Amino acid sequence: MQLERRRRARHGIALTSLVDVVFILLFFFMLAARAQTPAQLELQLTAPAAAASAAIPVVEVLGGGRLQYGQQVFAADALTTQLAGVSALRLRAQPGSRLQDLVDALDVARRAGIKADWSR
Repeated sequence: MQLERRRRARHGIALTSLVDVVFILLFFFMLAARAQTPAQLELQLTAPAAAASAAIPVVEVLGGGRLQYGQQVFAADALTTQLAGVSALRLRAQPGSRLQDLVDALDVARRAGIKADWSR
C-alpha cells in the first residue's frame, strides 16, 4: 500500500505592507528635509595666526568664471598669479553665481598655496 504524502502549503512573506511603510518614510523624510540655498556664502581660507595679523583680502565670485580681486575682474587662471604671496583670503559669492564658480575659486586659492581653514 502506497501512502500519499501531504503537501505542505508554502506561504511566502508578504512584502506589500513593508514596501508601503518604506515609501511613507521616504516621503516623510523628503518633506521634512529643508533644501535652502544661501544668498551669500562666506568662507575664510586662512590660518588663525595669519587672520589676526592683517586685514584679509576679499575675492568676489561673480559667476561665469569671473573673480573680482580688488577693483579688477580676473579669469580663474589669471587670478592664481595675482594671489602669489597672499597667506589669507576671504571668498564671497555674489547673487547669480553658481556653486561650481565657488568651487573653482577654492581651487584657485589652493593652487596659489592658500590652505582652507573651516574652523569658522
